[in-house]
Amino acid sequence: MAIDKSWNVSLPQDLADAIHRVAGDQPEVFVIEAVRQEIQRRDQLAAIREGAGAWKDHDEIPDTVEELVDFMRRLRAGEERFPQ
Repeated sequence: MAIDKSWNVSLPQDLADAIHRVAGDQPEVFVIEAVRQEIQRRDQLAAIREGAGAWKDHDEIPDTVEELVDFMRRLRAGEERFPQ
């Protein structure tokens, strides 16, 4: 993994100890992966918030989980089309 940018970050001692406890001798790799996962999580939440309610005006979208599963199976089989 190439490092393109170097930052100095101060951490509370208890957090630094916990990172060393779980990451062993590669705390930098652990921190990089943790930051990546958190950015991905926040990006996903932003996308969910942005798309919230996008289908609320489409009566064709099923209301129950069972109806939704059936709807998705028909979509994948080419028997159904997404509402326009």
